[in-house]
Amino acid sequence: MDANLSAADFDKKRKQKEERRRKEKENRKNKIKEHNQQKQVNPKKSVEKFNDQKKFEENKELLNQELINEMNVAQKLSFIKMTQKEIVSNADEKYRKINDLIALCGDPKDIDVVLRSIKALCEVFCDVLPAYRIREQKIDINEDNAKTNEEGKKTGGKKSQKVSKEVKVMREQEQSLLASYREYLKILEVFSKTKPEKIIRKQGIQDQQKKKRALDVYRKLRELSFISFCSLLKRHPHFNYRLNILQIIIPKISTNDEIIKKMVSSTVFELVSSDDNSLLEFKLEILKELAKVLKSLSSHNKIDPNLLDSLVTHKIIVDEQKAKVIDEATRKLTDLKQQMDKLRKKGKFTEYKEMKAELMKEMKETDALGLDLGSTSKVNNLIIKEILAIYFGILKNKSDSPLLKGVFLGLPQFTQYVNIEIVWDLISVLREYLKMELEEWENGKNSSQKRQNISNVLTGLLCSFQIIDIGAGTAFNVEEKDFLDTLYAVIQRLFEHPFNYSTTDFLAFLKCMNIVFIQRRQYSNDLVHAFVKRLALLQVHLYDTEQLAILYLMKQIITKYPTTKSSLLEMDEEGINNAFNSYEGIYKADISDPQLANASQCSIILELIHTTTLLKGSKNTVSQAAYKLAKGILLNEALQQEYLGLSALEVMKKVTKENNQLF
Repeated sequence: MDANLSAADFDKKRKQKEERRRKEKENRKNKIKEHNQQKQVNPKKSVEKFNDQKKFEENKELLNQELINEMNVAQKLSFIKMTQKEIVSNADEKYRKINDLIALCGDPKDIDVVLRSIKALCEVFCDVLPAYRIREQKIDINEDNAKTNEEGKKTGGKKSQKVSKEVKVMREQEQSLLASYREYLKILEVFSKTKPEKIIRKQGIQDQQKKKRALDVYRKLRELSFISFCSLLKRHPHFNYRLNILQIIIPKISTNDEIIKKMVSSTVFELVSSDDNSLLEFKLEILKELAKVLKSLSSHNKIDPNLLDSLVTHKIIVDEQKAKVIDEATRKLTDLKQQMDKLRKKGKFTEYKEMKAELMKEMKETDALGLDLGSTSKVNNLIIKEILAIYFGILKNKSDSPLLKGVFLGLPQFTQYVNIEIVWDLISVLREYLKMELEEWENGKNSSQKRQNISNVLTGLLCSFQIIDIGAGTAFNVEEKDFLDTLYAVIQRLFEHPFNYSTTDFLAFLKCMNIVFIQRRQYSNDLVHAFVKRLALLQVHLYDTEQLAILYLMKQIITKYPTTKSSLLEMDEEGINNAFNSYEGIYKADISDPQLANASQCSIILELIHTTTLLKGSKNTVSQAAYKLAKGILLNEALQQEYLGLSALEVMKKVTKENNQLF
């Protein structure tokens, strides 16, 4: 106590202090009471106030237009790089900063800032987007809860379901991320639809340098937008707005811009050929959009010829092992149920209970596989239907399409799932197409058209023989004369124009010959002799690797058809003396029907002697192998042990692999 302060003054000051504390306490209680009363009267207003305060706190660190205007280009580029790292490293807390990058996408001052922000946003979304679809919510969670609580009190209904704080935070984060993603896709869509030439004409730019720079800028924006679309779709095919992205990029499979076309085609190829069973429904959507685009185009010349190869990679059977296990389990369950019924009727309830326990165990093991074959097979059927619709549409309406080769390669994979009547119509269409293509090949003006046509003819023949021999064509007898005549004509085209076909075309030819003459049934001697004679003429004009394959094929046919040896490899003295005088011994190469070519009265000895003479003494191992084969055919020697059981195509691969050659 202060010495100068009396006891009365001290008591007075103490009482004043206590009174002041009491009043402060009462005021605090009154404020809390008023706040609670106000909250009960209008809970929505208090929630709105809380949300406004929360949004204000959240947006404190975000950019605004004033800050953007104050920053120079270097600062903006540095800010984009730093923000990208922050979001990727801590997406749960820094996800709102995505809006800063979106704000910089509309910067009119420098195009480099726009390009860098678009690229950064693509990388951010590829990293932070979840692997599932987010359910869109138009009403805020807190507002929705407040509204339902208020309505519940008025109507006396049940209380709304309460959501935990963690769930609220997660939903708010998901909705914010989805809104930012939607805004980013809108920006990309705007840039993807830019037409540089049209914009420059509107701006009236006359200076050539400025015009060229503006064209480069707008093209970069356009290409970057499609690259971003494709990257997002490949990285997150399960996420929201995938169909919107698909509808934007699919029409660009025939664009003049090679970069965009290549990116879109590779994206479609990758998604369709994916083994992920959860993407089956999305695959179906891709095929529907692809069918629409292919049907709407007047010409397919700008489309990547290998685009439809991805359709063949689609696996019809989801998982063979699981399907077999489920099939066996289903049979076992059926047998157990039948045995249980018998035991129950006989009154053997103890054994019945044991059987029931075994049944329950089997059902649990089957359910543990986690494969819904019912729904998967339903989607697979729809996918097959769309694929065949694409194939038939091109085959019937676009006979000059560069996609025909992919159609022919893919058709045999799916014809086993088609009605037999449709297969019969398909074979008729193939027969007419091959006739038409051969006629057009004869009248082709340039080598590229001839190459495309002969390539289509060979793949069409391979498709026809596979359907007839392997697919549903085995259900009925098909007249093969037109197909064999076409194959016979193709051999002549190969040695008349030896540089007008690719290696893949030659491999398709070997496959056709293997199916027809090695795997198939017996044909007439005249037809076989004509093919062997024409093969003998063909091998003279080929390189060593292809020559080896043809000689091996000839050896296989001669071994399978013994009459070929006596007709084409033996010549009596009368035939030698009258070889140039007798019309009966002349091979009629100009006749298109092989059975009328008079090949049985001719010989292949001269062709084989010509081959052995040229290849004798060669140091090339492939040429040495071809020499041994030609000599073996002439002298009727057996095949080497290493070649037994192989096809001509396998021998060609084996020899080229041993000699480190590419074909």
